Amino acid sequence: LTDLQVKAFLGSRPVAKEDSDTEAEDENPRWVRHGSRHKWFRAPHADCSPAMHEVLRKHGFTNVLCDSFANDTIITDASFIAETLTELIDPQGGSIVVIHTPERSFRQHNLEAIQIFLEKMQEQQLRVVS
Repeated sequence: LTDLQVKAFLGSRPVAKEDSDTEAEDENPRWVRHGSRHKWFRAPHADCSPAMHEVLRKHGFTNVLCDSFANDTIITDASFIAETLTELIDPQGGSIVVIHTPERSFRQHNLEAIQIFLEKMQEQQLRVVS
């Protein structure tokens, strides 16, 4: 990873304050707003080859990294995952949060983690976009 990728991984953007109507896309290309014209892609394991970058570029996608991840593929405590993500987010600038999709009989704990996390975001008056 480059220094920029590491910085993006540790301090990206996108969870926005409800009352924020600042258009930050020009100043920060990692910023995501509902209805954005940007198309985002997150490479699995943050591993994106030059060929993959070219395909993404060709189709108008930007590869993004997260700054909030609670290792939900290994940790199965939904409350721990939600609490950890809540502590990691940047409520002023926004964050990119990763919670892996729960599937029947696989990562079921993530459904509860998502519910708890979304409740915490609502309590803090933060808006979640995807």
